[in-house]
This record gives sequence, C-alpha cells and structure tokens, in this order.
Amino acid sequence: MEEKKMCPICKETYDINRKLCPNCGIILTDKNIINRESDKKNKKEVKEAIILGIEKNIYTILIILSIFANIIFYLFSLLDKFLLILGICFISGKLICIYKISKTKEKSTATVYFIIAVVIFLIELGFISSFF
Repeated sequence: MEEKKMCPICKETYDINRKLCPNCGIILTDKNIINRESDKKNKKEVKEAIILGIEKNIYTILIILSIFANIIFYLFSLLDKFLLILGICFISGKLICIYKISKTKEKSTATVYFIIAVVIFLIELGFISSFF
C-alpha cells in the first residue's frame, strides 16, 4: 500500500509520489507545503500587529486629548501654584503611559497602561472638583 499525504490547500489525500494535487492542482513539494503553513502564520501575526497598532493609537489619542484638556485648565489656573504642580505631575504620568504604550508589543500591556492613564485622569478630576 502506498503512503498518503494531505494537500495543504484542499485537504484531499494523494499518493506521496505525486507532484500535483489531484483535486486543486497545487505543486506538492515539501517546500511549498512549509511555505503555505508559514504564510498562514505570517498573515495571522500581521493581522494581530495591525489590530494592536490601531488599539495603541486609539489609547494614545485619548490620552493626548485629556492632556490638552489639562493644559487648557492649568493655563487658566496659573495663580494657584499647588494646582499647577499637581497638573504637571498628572500630565507627566500620562506622558509616561503614552511612552510605555508605544514601546509595548502586547495588547494586554498596552491596555494596562491605558487603564493607568484613565485612573490618573479620574484622580485628577477628583482633585480639580475639590478645588471648586
């Protein structure tokens, strides 16, 4: 009995000595099969990288918007030095989060730094509301 293999494209079984798949016609070489499998893996990695990049950009944009709101608020409160120093600390924390998000290669890490930036923003809102 002849040994059989499975076509990586159509999943049809074929004799090991065949050069073409009897169903889809792909060239049946070990190199071709390896390339097909690595292509699928590469496509998945590229898709995940694109999604991560989009999420990182969204996180960064949201944090930058909150920083602009901070800057506008703190420019109006230049007379209160404590509030100004506090604002610089909050803005610095958010900038650190943006830096960390830009350097990470994992979705979960980027999400953690975004959550930290949101917590900083919420704490900041608490401080600001206590002054007014």
